[in-house]
Formats: sequence, structure tokens, C-alpha cells
Amino acid sequence: MKEMLRMYMAEKRLEALKQALKMEEDGKAFYERARDKTKSKMGKSVFESLIRSEESHIKKIKELYDTVEKTCAWPPEAPIRDVKSEKNVFEQALAAAQEKVKADTDDLEGLKLAVELERAGKRYYELQADQTDNPCEKKFYYLLAHEEGEHFMTLIETIQYLEDPGAYFHQKEITRGHY
Repeated sequence: MKEMLRMYMAEKRLEALKQALKMEEDGKAFYERARDKTKSKMGKSVFESLIRSEESHIKKIKELYDTVEKTCAWPPEAPIRDVKSEKNVFEQALAAAQEKVKADTDDLEGLKLAVELERAGKRYYELQADQTDNPCEKKFYYLLAHEEGEHFMTLIETIQYLEDPGAYFHQKEITRGHY
């Protein structure tokens, strides 16, 4: 009976990881298309960063999938976050692009669709974390949810800036120091 429960839990975990892998691969493909279509240097830079992040997530998820498939158990230590992903992607893109013009409608539409992808990913990972009692598994899914949340905020800042750079900087000045 105990072995059957272990196998059932492994199958459940594998299915969740398959779903996560598909989400990350779909996200990467979307960001590649958006990067290629956007005319904004800043948008390209943001999408490039998101592509690299999705590649990192894909690698981590594949590693976990292989481990769970082989051992029928969640490993005691899951892949951890890349320290370099901690930097604010929006600030880096802004500094690199030095754009002072509004983005066109297509650029903004791609960024807004990306916001919804990140929101859905964050919700999925939070749900997976909430559904497990395994602390390592919970930590891994909350880590992914946190990273998706960071991507979400990067995209929101990018949209705000590209829609109205003056208003963006004005808002930043008003909120500086009020966190």
C-alpha cells in the first residue's frame, strides 16, 4: 500500500512538472516571437531577459522531472535561483536602450499578453506549492512563483514607461522612499 501511494505521488508530481515545463516552453516561444516583432530596443532587451529566465526554469524543471521519474520521490534539494536573475531587468533595459519615445501598439500588445502569461504562471506555481506537504517541493514552487511575480512587475514597469516615459519618471519620483 505504501509503495502504491509513493507511485501515485510520483505520477502526480510528474504531471505537475510536465505542465510547468509546457508553460515555460510556451512562454519562451512567445517571448522569442515578441522579441523578433518588437521595434523597441527596450522591449527587445526585456524579452531577451525573459527568454533567458524561461530557459533557466526549463532546465530546472527538466532536472527535477528526471529525478522524480527515476526515484519516485522529490529530491531533498531542488534547483535554486540564479543570483544574476536578482537584478532589476527593467532598470537594465532602460539603461541599455536609452529610448525616449513611446512604443507602438504592437509592442505594447505583446507586453500586455506577456503580463497575462506571467500572472497565470505565478498562480499555477502557487497552487502547486499549496497542494504539497513536502517542504522542498513547496519551496521550489514558491521560488518559481516569486520569479514569475518579478517578471510580471518588470513587464508592468516596461509598459508604463513605454506608454508615457514622463509620467513613469514622475511616478517614480513621487513613490521614491515611500515603500
